[in-house]
Amino acid sequence: MVHTKILVVEDEVDAAQALCAFLGRRGYDVAMTGNGAQALELIAAAVPDLVLLDITLQGMDGLGVLRALRAQGVTPRVIMMTGQFLAPKIEAEVIALGVSEYLQKPVVLSRLDAAVVRALGGQSPVFTSRPSFSGEVEDSARSRFHKVANILGVIRVQCENYVLDVEDGVKPKSSSRGRQAEALDIMKDVMSRVDQLAAEIEILRRR
Repeated sequence: MVHTKILVVEDEVDAAQALCAFLGRRGYDVAMTGNGAQALELIAAAVPDLVLLDITLQGMDGLGVLRALRAQGVTPRVIMMTGQFLAPKIEAEVIALGVSEYLQKPVVLSRLDAAVVRALGGQSPVFTSRPSFSGEVEDSARSRFHKVANILGVIRVQCENYVLDVEDGVKPKSSSRGRQAEALDIMKDVMSRVDQLAAEIEILRRR
């Protein structure tokens, strides 16, 4: 059986591992790297069906990776992830370079799942207009928001993975159903609070 191959390019190890765990549970053959240059080497060695590419990476960033791929004529489907707003010119370039979609961090696994299905099925992408930072605060603000978004992303993805594992029967049943139910409620509450915090950050970004 031939498995669909996905490369996760994310320099936050916990976030990358959580994403890989989720995609692996969905039956995909998943590899990961946190380095843009290494991502290019891996893709050159064996082009995956899909690349899940973070924009902010150490060294060569995700946009640089995407530019290099397209310049080389390598055209795997790409979903980009970002914890910051894209400047209008960058957003236009990303779309022009053939990105299937881009997802805002913290990544919601249900949205990622739908985006992966659309990308692999060749369906029309879904792009959402986002305001951009401007002025002298742009770099520092983007950096701060990116760090917060990564932290939120790790928390949310790990919690959502746990919830899905239990609901899908992947996790072994606890000896105490009451404790398992309580753990599920806690995880769902944490996810809800993360979503609320993300919404507050969204408001701050628009000011």
